[in-house]
Amino acid sequence: MHAEVDELDGLPTLIIELHDAVYPRPTGCAPSRCLRFLETPHVHHWDSLMVLEETTNSLFPADLFAHPGDQPAMVQENLSKQMCQWYREIGIFAAAEPVLRVVERLEKLNPRLIHPMHGGSLPQEVWPTCVHGLRSEPFAFEGKLFGRILPT
Repeated sequence: MHAEVDELDGLPTLIIELHDAVYPRPTGCAPSRCLRFLETPHVHHWDSLMVLEETTNSLFPADLFAHPGDQPAMVQENLSKQMCQWYREIGIFAAAEPVLRVVERLEKLNPRLIHPMHGGSLPQEVWPTCVHGLRSEPFAFEGKLFGRILPT
């Protein structure tokens, strides 16, 4: 499992420990929670994982669906254009195809809430606007990292 300090603040350490305890099984259940680990290769890194907490149907998607700026705890507006523009500027996703493949899987799971690592949580009636944005707006790497064009 790939872990970055900025990607741990939204998830309790329990997830990492539970993953280590149950790997390679895709789920791990504690007394009040059941976690499903979703392998999402190349959705940020080659070893990316997402976690679905099945009891509440809440998805912890690492950097997918992250959005910039100050947002309320529960986002109610369509931020898909800003999200995709931010992804292009920071160069977070190398290619669109792995991201869109995972998005299809997530739609089938239909999470009630999505808790991205950056920005507010997305309720079930809002996160489909982000999916539409990913399908209709360019978001993959375009030669920039953190807004700076890389030399060729």
